[in-house]
This record gives sequence, structure tokens and C-alpha cells, in this order.
Amino acid sequence: MRNIITIIVCLTALSLSSFAQNSRDYIRKGNRLMRDSAYAKAQVQYQKAVEADNADSRAHYNLGNAMSLQSKAEDAMKEYQTAVKLEKNKNRLAQMYHNMGVIMQSAKQPDKALEFYKQSLRNNPHSEQTRYNYALCLHQLKKGGQDNQDQQQDENGHNQKMLKEMETMKSNFFTNITHEFRTPLTVIHSAAGHIMKETSADSPLHRDAEDIMRHGKSLLSLINQILDIAKLSSGSRCRPEYCRGDIVGYVTMICESHQPYARTRDIRIIYAPAEPSVEMDFIPEYVKQTVSNLLSNAFKFTPAGKSIKVVVDEKPGYVMMIVKDEGIGIPMEKRSVLFERFSSNNELSNQNHNTGTGIGMNLIKELVDLHHGFIEVESE
Repeated sequence: MRNIITIIVCLTALSLSSFAQNSRDYIRKGNRLMRDSAYAKAQVQYQKAVEADNADSRAHYNLGNAMSLQSKAEDAMKEYQTAVKLEKNKNRLAQMYHNMGVIMQSAKQPDKALEFYKQSLRNNPHSEQTRYNYALCLHQLKKGGQDNQDQQQDENGHNQKMLKEMETMKSNFFTNITHEFRTPLTVIHSAAGHIMKETSADSPLHRDAEDIMRHGKSLLSLINQILDIAKLSSGSRCRPEYCRGDIVGYVTMICESHQPYARTRDIRIIYAPAEPSVEMDFIPEYVKQTVSNLLSNAFKFTPAGKSIKVVVDEKPGYVMMIVKDEGIGIPMEKRSVLFERFSSNNELSNQNHNTGTGIGMNLIKELVDLHHGFIEVESE
């Protein structure tokens, strides 16, 4: 009996029309103005984005953000409500409901804020800030009184500041420690490479050097993933521009680059795109990291003699990428936390290939979110 694990990644097919192209351009301009705190000018750009594509949930959501920061609460709520009706991604829905809750909480209406926070947590139950605000609203409703609410708002601001400082410290720690690891790894790689050049391929020393090189590369890959997550979490990572191209052909190249390793493991990579080519705007770096990490995860849990199947299929408004492996399966209780940081399936590992830290899948989730997509897992 075999187990089928299916990871489904859906990437929003941006710029499939001139309207979507114009909308995205206006959103980018608005985002740059928001970073400069030019909220009124950003609002103008987001309004143009809405006019270019009224069905773009991100345009309405960003317009709501710009209005909210200018204390235009009523107008912001209208835009958020429109965005909620159009949006399908649970993470973005959670953020939209959260923002509406913040507006109601600022308006000293904790009962209404509570309902929005509930909706937010239904879509993303892991948001610490939403859970904190939810608990604060419950406390306000129990205690009541204007003075108490003002005091709680002061405490809320103080705690938010502390959370931001802690997040910054954590991000700096990961960034610094990963950079410190890179230097000795470079020396180790250099020494192992020198030994391999100076020894015959069949000598024990040469084989030991190959092992050092292979494990060193694995460690470097892990360090790079930690650094990527730290940058994504802190928002310091520069987001590459979208490129228009054939995503089917691009995924083909990624799969081909993993074939040599697959052969050493006696595993077949079967690439079966539903269409010969699909033209869309995508971020090459994010797609490469996403597919590579999905394949790496599939390798860990796929025994020799089995296969990994990769499918790319175009759907209305998005492109679906499916990675199926014939591994050990994922228990039901593990699926809800699969994409959380440091969540792993090591207790079900197969020999020595499958140990993992739970970082790769979390990185995939972060990258897919930045690509305005979503990811799901199925296990038979």
C-alpha cells in the first residue's frame, strides 16, 4: 500500500490583462509612497488601481490601509469590506478582518471589533497580534468604562512596541548567527575541494572529502533558508520585480536540475505539465526556491524505486503547481501545522535522508504568500 502526499501551490496569475497590469503598476507606486508615509498620495494611486481593475482585492485592501492611516475610518471600512468579498486567500482575509477590528477597537466599539477578530482568527488562528487584540476586547467588554479603555489602549501601544522590539532582536540574532556560520563553512568547502583534487576518486580520503562537501552544502542550504526567513519576517528583504515568461518552461529547468540527485536516490521525477506553455508574470527567484524546497522535501520522504510527480496547470486567474510523492504520508494532526516554523515529520523519517528542521516548508509558505498565492496539503 502506498501513501500519496500532494502539495498544491497556487500562484496568482497577475497581468493576464492590460487592466491587471495597470492595477499592479498603480499598487506598486502606492506601496512606495506608503513606505515614505505619503498616505494621501498613495491613496490616489490605489484609487487608480481600483479604477483599472475593480475586481482586484489587493487594490481595495491597500486603498483601505491608506485611508485608515489618514483617520478616514468609514471610507477605509468600505474598502476593506469590498476586499473581503473579492479575496480568497485565507492569510490576506485574516489581515483584512484584523484591520477592520483595529478600526472598531480605535472607535471604542470592542463588541464589533471582537467579531472582526473572530473572523480573522478563523482564517489564521496563529496570529499572535490578533489573539492579543481579541483578548483585549474581551477584557474591555467585561470591565467597561472609558477610563479603563484608555488605560488598556495605552498598555496595548506599549505591548505592541515591545513585540516589535523583540521581533527585531530575533531577526538580528538569526541574521548575525547565519553570517557567522558562513565563514567557517567556506573554509571547510575549500579544504574539502582541495583534498578531492589531490586524491584519486577511489581513495577513502577522497570519499570522506565528498561526504564533507555534501554535508557542508546541506548545512549552507539550511543557513540560507534561516537567513531568508529572517529577512522575510523583518521586511528587510528587497522584493524582486515580476518577470513575464513561460512558467512551464521555467519549472522544467528547475526539475531538470534535480534529476542527477534523483538518480543517485533511484527516484524518478515525472514532470507532466497540463499545458505546453503558460505565459504569466512571476518572480523567478521565489518560484525557484518554492519548487526546489518542495522537491527537497519530497526527496526526504520518498523511498528508492518510487517517483515524484510535478504538474503545472493553468486555472482561471491563477496557476496551480502540484508536487506528489509516494512517501510515508502525513498524519492528520500534523497537516494543520506543517507550514509552521520548526514543525517537522522526523519521527516518521525513512533511514537517514529524511531528517529536517521544519524551516523549508515555512519558507515555502512565506514565498507563496509574497507571490499572492496559497498552499495546501493532501495525504492519502
